[in-house]
Amino acid sequence: TMATEYRVSGVAAAKMVMHAAKHAHGEVCGVLLGQAKGGSGGEADGAGASSDPVFVEDAVPLFHKSEGVTSPLLEAALAQVDSYAQARGRKVVGFYQANERN
Repeated sequence: TMATEYRVSGVAAAKMVMHAAKHAHGEVCGVLLGQAKGGSGGEADGAGASSDPVFVEDAVPLFHKSEGVTSPLLEAALAQVDSYAQARGRKVVGFYQANERN
């Protein structure tokens, strides 16, 4: 199996770093938006991954507190971000999380 290659824009990287820096006392998370080209949508399916890279063009910060992964707030946020991404011709291509710094 081939690993999927990710290319992250400067804007997306800066948004993730700034989100984590602003809330260094706690956990932060957000969603990555971009383009996943190729037949597998950028995901390894066990039968051979697409060689096309996933382009991460933007990051959408969501929370800066510990939230359960099954939180209803997370579900609502993901639905809104998905609609936002589709309206701009993008897809949700990832999720980021940074743990708190002690």
